[in-house]
Amino acid sequence: MKPSALHPLIDLIDECIDRLNAARLPETVELLRMARLDLVARANGITDEELEIVALALRTASPG
Repeated sequence: MKPSALHPLIDLIDECIDRLNAARLPETVELLRMARLDLVARANGITDEELEIVALALRTASPG
């Protein structure tokens, strides 16, 4: 699948997230947010390794 073909799916997930928030289903929202992140990364050519680096940087920069 071409990366540009993922954008309509991302938009659909955004709509689903909004509806699930309204339905007060936070666990399902979090699962869809993870799926959305995966699709956005793929659509933009971001590798799993690059995401790991960002996650590590966020963890080490966060107080606590």
